[in-house]
Amino acid sequence: MSFYPLPATFLTDLSRLSFGPVVELGSGDGRFTSILRDTGASVWTADRRPVLSEAEDLDVLADAAHPPFRGIRILVVANLLKHLWDDSAAERLLVPWIECLAPEGCLYIFEDQPMHSPARADIYRRVQDLLARIVPWRGRLLLREQFVKHTTSGRRGAGWTSGQQPNQFDPPDSSAVISLLLNARGTLSREVKDLAERVATEGIEYGDYWWARYERESV
Repeated sequence: MSFYPLPATFLTDLSRLSFGPVVELGSGDGRFTSILRDTGASVWTADRRPVLSEAEDLDVLADAAHPPFRGIRILVVANLLKHLWDDSAAERLLVPWIECLAPEGCLYIFEDQPMHSPARADIYRRVQDLLARIVPWRGRLLLREQFVKHTTSGRRGAGWTSGQQPNQFDPPDSSAVISLLLNARGTLSREVKDLAERVATEGIEYGDYWWARYERESV
């Protein structure tokens, strides 16, 4: 999945980027990379998973928990933090990411925030919750208020701003979601079957997403 349209604050930061690439940690299938490049930005992708085909794009093989970058003007982490999140994440992950930045460089985080309405967004929220219980590596949805609570109370809290807006990226294909659910259903077969039927009859959409921005202090 991806996030669109991009927040105005992010677009402003991109327009002010006079040199150097945008670095995307956990670039995965490259869908968000494409949105970034559509803005005209030069993007370096980094992921811990090697590419499996020539169609995939990866510049740096790296673990997001230990990024090998310094002096970056804009660092982007999209749809990844929820899979790594725990009570130690603010120090274990965010601090190393901030240390990748140049003075006055910016870290951007993007995550899902589907609401209980409209109904198709609530279905997406339920799908994400169910998959987090079935698939070992998947994390639960990380809500904006959870993130803000953990970051604003820390020693770097003053550097954070955040926002939330509708995600108008092309909605997920219902048949692909149904297949994903049925292939991963495990011991929750009744719940999966019911949810798959809702996806088939009502459809699905992403709902909202949230973003957070951290600007590193100048020297």
